[in-house]
Amino acid sequence: ALESRLQELEQMAASAHRVTTVRVNQEAAGAAQAAAQQAARQQELLHLQDLLNRANAVKAQLQQQVATKHQQVELLLDTYGASVECVQQVHDACLPFRDQTNVPSEGE
Repeated sequence: ALESRLQELEQMAASAHRVTTVRVNQEAAGAAQAAAQQAARQQELLHLQDLLNRANAVKAQLQQQVATKHQQVELLLDTYGASVECVQQVHDACLPFRDQTNVPSEGE
């Protein structure tokens, strides 16, 4: 009877060991899967951060180009304004001579 009880206890211990091993393996697999998912999310976040950094760099370049173009347009407008003013001054200076001509008459 003692021998039988000992075998029964050994079988119970082996069964408990198998159940524990299965549970530990399942938990380890779950933890490994969660870690892999976390690593994948981290990689995706790093990729998205890289894309955001690139987009911000392009944005900064475009803003600089826009600022440069704005300065060029302002300079062109100033030059145009000065040209219009110069033409107006020439026109105004020529007004007194408008009715005078240097064309010789037919008899000369």
